Amino acid sequence: MLTGDTTTTTDESMTDNLNTEPVNSDNSNVNKPENIDDKAVNSVTTNDESNNQDDFAIPEKFLKEDGTPDYQKLTKSYKELEPLLGEKAQWSKEKTELEQKAQYAEQVKQQQDVMAKNFGFNSYNDFEKHQEQLQFNSQMANYEADEYAKYLNQSDNPAETRELIMLYKQHPNPELLAEIESRFTGDIHKKVGENLALVKQNIQQQQIQQSYEKEKESATQYLTDVTTQYADHFKNDAFTNMFGLAFKELGTNLDTKTFISAMDAYKDSIIKDYESSKQTNAENDNAKQGLADLNPNGKHINNNSSFQEKNILSMSEEEIKKEFNKYK
Repeated sequence: MLTGDTTTTTDESMTDNLNTEPVNSDNSNVNKPENIDDKAVNSVTTNDESNNQDDFAIPEKFLKEDGTPDYQKLTKSYKELEPLLGEKAQWSKEKTELEQKAQYAEQVKQQQDVMAKNFGFNSYNDFEKHQEQLQFNSQMANYEADEYAKYLNQSDNPAETRELIMLYKQHPNPELLAEIESRFTGDIHKKVGENLALVKQNIQQQQIQQSYEKEKESATQYLTDVTTQYADHFKNDAFTNMFGLAFKELGTNLDTKTFISAMDAYKDSIIKDYESSKQTNAENDNAKQGLADLNPNGKHINNNSSFQEKNILSMSEEEIKKEFNKYK
């Protein structure tokens, strides 16, 4: 049970503690170094607040005449910019996808070139042309065989000739063709030859058109990949013109990576030569200035001498002689 004496003692103890220990309610006096000036502290605080306000300063065009923010203009501006933020994100995504496709296409092309060289071709493009020629020869052989098959009844041995024609369609070669031709008359050869010439012309025209469309598509894809992968380079008109000239000569066979590396090396050499020339010119200018500062006796002329600062009319004869003797 607590007594009145105990309570009094406790209150006195608490009072003593309050008198001897710092009170935290006044933060300005807690743990404050003696040498700190209150004005300096206030000045630093004010400067920090000022800097923060500058970082978030509202442009004048969004302020009213009294200096308060014009929230209507701010809202309108934000609504106009908000769709652009989404478009920018979409553009960035599309650019990334195009760059990935360009890198993949480059890897595929390199693998195709390696495969073509393993088969003895200079490039995959040469390999494709060879395949197209084989396909054309096969088409012509099949058509020629079908044309002779129309006249089987006019051959020496129709059954045996039929077997030769079937074999020729599967494995066309000059020997089999000569054997088939020997079983028909000259009139049949003429008819087959005339029809074959027309078919050959049509096939070649189709091939030319297909080749053109294929090369056009390949060139378009090539340029899309290149301009995406090296977008920063193509912002320079001079580089774009140089690339265009090279592309006209080599087409899609132009090794873009090698070309750009060479162009970058050339650019670096130009910059290096310019900086070197700039430094040489500066050294020459300094040397010329040094020579200009020399008097006929080889001594430097002190342009900042007191002699030039003085008015020669106010100088005595002894002072003038004394000044001139400095340059002898």
